[in-house]
Amino acid sequence: MYPESWTMLYATKMFVSNQKPHRCQRFLNTLLLPRFRDEITAHKKLSPHLYQCVSKSCFKPSAFYKGIVLPLAESGSCTLTESVIIGSVILKRHISAMQSCAAIYRLACMKTNNFAYGLYFITASTNDELPIFWHKTFQLSEESYANDLSGGQIELLQLIKEKQHHYGISLQITDQLKEVQERLERDGDTRMEAD
Repeated sequence: MYPESWTMLYATKMFVSNQKPHRCQRFLNTLLLPRFRDEITAHKKLSPHLYQCVSKSCFKPSAFYKGIVLPLAESGSCTLTESVIIGSVILKRHISAMQSCAAIYRLACMKTNNFAYGLYFITASTNDELPIFWHKTFQLSEESYANDLSGGQIELLQLIKEKQHHYGISLQITDQLKEVQERLERDGDTRMEAD
């Protein structure tokens, strides 16, 4: 198991550092993604070397999203373990907001029945109680991009939080959003609003 993972780690480093994004994307999609899925299917976890491979692939964010995240979502068979591992990598590697927004837009446009890929603004319109996984993802996203939020975006997040309330997590999100709002009021809101 480990020697193959070492080879994959070396190949990932080489493709991410030396190749153009479209070639890196092809490598990630045709070699790393199937290996990633096979490893999780066979062992119910990911070896540290393959985790490093996925983590290193974030150095080319467009290739990472187009080669791993979007194909995984489009497959319709993404498991919770796979999505948690990818979410962990995204959380640890701060990927630029523009790249993440483009990927979120593509995920929102997908015609998938898998609930795990629903976005905040889509699922906020439902009256059903959402799983804790959704609330934790919402919290982690808010924490990761707190410094990139504008006043209007904070208001939208507060509306979503009020619509989808969780007794423990929503209080933490409220505190975080208040801190960001106070900082914006103190320092001035210089962020550009999205159309």
